[in-house]
Amino acid sequence: MTSKLSLELTTREEALVWTETVLFAVTNVVAILGNLLIICAVYHNHRLRTIPNIFVIALAVSDILMSTICMPFTVASLFHGRWIFDETVCRFQAFDIFAFGKCSLGTMAAIAVSRYFCVVNREKYPSLFKKQRALIYIFIVWCLALVGSVPILVFKNDSIEFHPGKAMCLFKFESNIVYSASILCCFITTPLIIITICYVKVFRAVSRSNRVFSLENNPELLRVNVEEAQVTKRLVAVVVGFACCWLPVFVVDNIDMARGEPTLPRQVYLTNSLIIYLSSTINPFIYCAADKRFRREYKVVLRKIFTFKCRDNSENVNNPELLRMKVEETKVTKRLVAVVVGFACCWLPIFIIDNIDMAHREPTLPRPAYLTYSFLLYLSSPINPFIYCATDKRFRREYKAVFWKIFSFKCQANNENNDA
Repeated sequence: MTSKLSLELTTREEALVWTETVLFAVTNVVAILGNLLIICAVYHNHRLRTIPNIFVIALAVSDILMSTICMPFTVASLFHGRWIFDETVCRFQAFDIFAFGKCSLGTMAAIAVSRYFCVVNREKYPSLFKKQRALIYIFIVWCLALVGSVPILVFKNDSIEFHPGKAMCLFKFESNIVYSASILCCFITTPLIIITICYVKVFRAVSRSNRVFSLENNPELLRVNVEEAQVTKRLVAVVVGFACCWLPVFVVDNIDMARGEPTLPRQVYLTNSLIIYLSSTINPFIYCAADKRFRREYKVVLRKIFTFKCRDNSENVNNPELLRMKVEETKVTKRLVAVVVGFACCWLPIFIIDNIDMAHREPTLPRPAYLTYSFLLYLSSPINPFIYCATDKRFRREYKAVFWKIFSFKCQANNENNDA
């Protein structure tokens, strides 16, 4: 069955190759940018630097690592129709997918425990969940996940292989049933039980507290309780999203483990891979949909990125001179960024073509691709004058003055002579 999946991967139509490659590449980019946006939002707003959001940052870091270390190899495999890297890279990708998945699930279990103490057992929460202790808990969870994943690197070589249906290297659970059962018990079942018990108790406590505070007519305590409930709902939504992505993966892996080999269609396995990576992509959207503070900070961060506005612009409104200087500096920055973007647009295709040839160890693309390569190489030199003309009216004015002198052969002194 594996040979059949390999043949299907190799003999795909060109349109299907590009569709799958672009889909996974876009997922990769969105995962990186979205999780970076979470980190920037929390960094930018001091009110978001809370204990729950420390765990949120840990999840974002795990997703960024998954996106930068694991996803690109899958994108490259889908593009080339085979695994083009060596066995060491294959084992490296399998270890990272295995470890980062357990890191995320362990972090969610730590979040559930923190929510339990914050809502149900509040008197112990301040002492157990200080910021330094939260970082220690995250460190312990990650160390356990990484150490628990090390055995797959020391098992015999055929325990990890490239799965042509999923377009990634993975540990074969059927290769060591005892280890797989221990992983299922310690790193999957146990965190899920902890998460379920904690959140059930949390929502029961929140519901009971809301009724009590409403009867006592205590709006302040009710407001605090509602805020904690909203935070909890957002974090539960993260868990549900993670479960929705990984549950089909768990089902497919168990089917293959029971049958001893891959028996499902390639489309099922490729969807399996996509939802694994989607689990690293959806959290920024969940925070945006469930928390207006994150939505507000997303807008602020994106506005700064695309308009290059500084935080103190509002403070400079009453000082026209400082505001004018700030606007001029912003225009200069935009022009220089446009130069960088133009350079990148020219050289990025060159970089991609060179890497394709390096992977194949010889030129394999059609001649028009290489001719476009040369054209872009030289195009990076003449585009800057046009960028300056489009983004700076002073350059446009001087361009006109220079061209006027060149084509009309008139000098400023001629006007002075005529007046004399």
